[in-house]
Amino acid sequence: MDLIEQAGQEVLLSYGQFLEGLNTHCYSIKNKLKSGSFKCFEDSFGVQIEYPDHSPIPEKVDAQDKILIVFAAICKEIRELEKELMLNYAPLISDYGEACPDKSDRLKALSSICKFLPTLQDVSNFVHRCRQTLNHLLQQLLCYYNFQKTTQIVSSAQFVAVFSSLSSLLKIFVVLDVLFEGNNDNPIKEHLILLEKVVNTSEVEFSGLKDGPLMSVISDVLFNILSLNIFGASLQMHMENRSLGNCVDFKNHLNYFFKNRISLVETKDTDMDSLVILSNVIITYVFAVNVFGISDKKVHRSIRDLSKKCTVSTLCDGVMWIPSNFLLKHLELKLRENVSNLNVNQQTLCRCLEVAEINLLKDIKMYTFKVYRWSLQMSNVLSADAMYIKLNDMDSANLCFEGLELSKQMKLVMNTITYLHSSLAKPMAKVVAVSLCKMTELIKAVKSIFQRHHLDIGKRINHIIQRFLIQSLTMVIKVKKGIIKDEGCKDVQIDDYSSLELIEKLLYGACIEDNMLLIQLAVALISPENSLGGESNIMLGKLLSNLHTISSLKTQLEEATNCNLVFKEPHLLPIYFKHVMDSGLSLFRFQLILHSLPNCSIKQSFKEDSILKFSKESFETMVNLHSI
Repeated sequence: MDLIEQAGQEVLLSYGQFLEGLNTHCYSIKNKLKSGSFKCFEDSFGVQIEYPDHSPIPEKVDAQDKILIVFAAICKEIRELEKELMLNYAPLISDYGEACPDKSDRLKALSSICKFLPTLQDVSNFVHRCRQTLNHLLQQLLCYYNFQKTTQIVSSAQFVAVFSSLSSLLKIFVVLDVLFEGNNDNPIKEHLILLEKVVNTSEVEFSGLKDGPLMSVISDVLFNILSLNIFGASLQMHMENRSLGNCVDFKNHLNYFFKNRISLVETKDTDMDSLVILSNVIITYVFAVNVFGISDKKVHRSIRDLSKKCTVSTLCDGVMWIPSNFLLKHLELKLRENVSNLNVNQQTLCRCLEVAEINLLKDIKMYTFKVYRWSLQMSNVLSADAMYIKLNDMDSANLCFEGLELSKQMKLVMNTITYLHSSLAKPMAKVVAVSLCKMTELIKAVKSIFQRHHLDIGKRINHIIQRFLIQSLTMVIKVKKGIIKDEGCKDVQIDDYSSLELIEKLLYGACIEDNMLLIQLAVALISPENSLGGESNIMLGKLLSNLHTISSLKTQLEEATNCNLVFKEPHLLPIYFKHVMDSGLSLFRFQLILHSLPNCSIKQSFKEDSILKFSKESFETMVNLHSI
């Protein structure tokens, strides 16, 4: 008996020593994580180049130019709706269910859906506002093209900015459908049906419970939002929009827009930007076929081939979809051509996933080398005592965009693999999980380089913006002088002169989104008879596009480096932590993964971004239109 007690004491003593050592080890890990200074990963990009502007559009434009004011107001509203979706609704929809992972827990499910029901009602109102905006845009396009029949012949390159805004608005409906469809485990509809049953079978006698506002909200959300037919409902807008399809100018302009965007996709590699452009074209083309009755064989063939090539595409930041199935769903009954060969089944997705995982290890090595090489170049070029490499401002900007493109490419690989895993409901191998975490490290490393040299980058970009502004102003002033010297000046040229005056005035101002939008629309309204309607128009368009891209570097950088991989796949965190500890790697790498969580990043909001934010949502477009 004494021997057994002595053995027990030894076991307890060794177990106590084990616990003490484990506690000491965990305490040292905690201190290491706390002691590191990671402020650079919490702050956003230090230089804000593109500032928000709250001055009304009519104050910047002559009150007589109502066409420009109307389309600028609608395009601005669409841009605000797009931001509202990505900031307020998309994260909440995609993250629903994290608080209630156990499907069998009925009480937690009811609690989650009751808390989420106001958000669903907000989404329903948001969709209604988007449909109102779509209706306004189509009505204004109809009025514009009917008016143009009696005036001048317009060029095919006109209103590309308006058609781009139409694509963005239609994409909002598709993004919501894709988010609510989610993967096989998305429980929003299941929980809401459970809530509906509980309310209907409730024995509590409360006035208006079963036939009051609550049941009407639940029915509205189930029928209009969770039926996954938000985009399909927008195709029922027949009204007088068929007359738009009969307008030759509108048809030519829309087909020009499709061909222009398709050529951009075909000339680029398969990167995130080209996939977003392809998604916009597909959505707009489906809408044009169903609502306007417009169908071009060449455009259809190009879209079909590109959909086959890109099995999984990017809708917007962090949202993936399968464009072939979308075409099959909405065009199979409309087009006589057989499109059944576009169907993407589980086998095709499994094959894509296998190829992506096989290439993942090669991609890790390639991107590690590229990021290391790029970081050395940035450090050498932007350091105060750079002796070996001297680059001008334009080459420095190209180097910055090279790092931005690296982040986008790595994020596309991560999003594709995680989307395929969630769609197929397949578990992720340990090697794949560790590789995705390593790719997150590389993206955060790119961001740290930008943050370390943000002041030097800001100075050089400011010089480039000034150069582009001078080139654009020189071109506009030259065309203005040509109109003044023309003795037989027509009324059309007088209108063109006023548009050029507006462009010059805006170019002397700051690089603001509203100014860039107004400039694009003003260029579109210039008649093709002018010298700006030829090669000068294309050159000016490129300059303005480059100007907008450079001035929005901060926004693009935040989108490209915003990795919420660990938040979407929480099981990756312990796997990678064990890998770091077993490999004896620095805990700094694990800290990078922790700071990729959205909850860990501190987002500074400027006061001008939040003033009167909620007072302009549902009626801004109505006010802008009816104030004319």
